Amino acid sequence: HILEGHFDRTSMEQLKTASFDERLSVVGMLMGKLSGLFKECYRADKYVTMLYEALKRYKESGQLDLVCREVSEEYERLRKAERLSKEEDHIWKKVVSKLSEYQFMTVRDHLGKEEGFAAVKEAFGQEVDVRQQLFDRTGSALDHTFDFLEETGLTGQEMVAFIAELNTDYYRKMIVINTICTTNVCSLMNSRRRFWDS
Repeated sequence: HILEGHFDRTSMEQLKTASFDERLSVVGMLMGKLSGLFKECYRADKYVTMLYEALKRYKESGQLDLVCREVSEEYERLRKAERLSKEEDHIWKKVVSKLSEYQFMTVRDHLGKEEGFAAVKEAFGQEVDVRQQLFDRTGSALDHTFDFLEETGLTGQEMVAFIAELNTDYYRKMIVINTICTTNVCSLMNSRRRFWDS
């Protein structure tokens, strides 16, 4: 509930007089929940970015079947060379699957090059929206967590520990520093929008 902005005032008052270890335990619990969201954001961003790069090739060549084959072959090369982590393998599979889904859609609906690209562009927009919703939810959760820490007076050693945790985990650094807490994602999406509309 805390990550959604719902604070139990009674518990907050009790926490103000709790021992340092108890307060630190609460910080750890909150960080654990945030960590799961950060990891989801990282995966979603990696997936959408890889899919976008593949669709750039589709726009340039006009041949979705060719792009599907190239991406699939690239994935197989990396997989056989054992150069993918379990997480990377999952993302690659998802990209290959989505491209195949797009190709099936264009064939099933008998779409020409321009119609096909327009349909795929619209479908890809849904993936971008899902990613953005996840980032918005995670950003709100982080804001609510900071609000909770401040309102319960956990602004000393507890806050220091919380900030330190944000800066030590790979996924947290990638998402917090490079995306949620900056405008980088906005400029990135704007550049992508210019590409699609050109």
